Amino acid sequence: MNENYWPNYYEGRERQQPSPFAERINKWIGERSFVEWKILDIGCGDGRDAALFAATGKNVCAIDPNSDVEIDGVYFEKIGVAGLKKFGEARRFDLLYARWFFHAITDVEQEQVIDFAQDHCGYIAAEFRVPGDEPDDTHERRLIDPWKFAKKLDAHGFRIIHLDVDYGFSKRGDDDPYLARVIAERK
Repeated sequence: MNENYWPNYYEGRERQQPSPFAERINKWIGERSFVEWKILDIGCGDGRDAALFAATGKNVCAIDPNSDVEIDGVYFEKIGVAGLKKFGEARRFDLLYARWFFHAITDVEQEQVIDFAQDHCGYIAAEFRVPGDEPDDTHERRLIDPWKFAKKLDAHGFRIIHLDVDYGFSKRGDDDPYLARVIAERK
């Protein structure tokens, strides 16, 4: 999905500031007692959220098939969902972080990512567009039912510890998308 849109989107752009979701997740991590968090930022885009996590002492791997990221403290690979299984064979992560990622991939790819997380990740933190959001003619995206997504995570051995759906999570100018935020913990 969107093979041509994202490479053009990131080309020549300055890295944006960390997203409000990354700031919230970084605070949430700080409230946990783990000494060092290992985070996989999947679909990292320009790396803005990976940079925040690394700057605050997290061990960060970031992957994206459409961008090249060079950030101190971040291990980056230019791969997509198809390369995830091989990439993660010997790796374990405390958190799979996926901001604006799930709505940009297919249902099949979503299933592959959740399967990967089931075997390799302790938590999932995701922010994605939901039904009721405005259509966008610039690129393709799915609107994901957050309750079905939560059931899917539950079926893969994750317990939902936070699910919220609303506007105002990620306002940019006049754009205020209707989003879900989910945090799930492996049972």
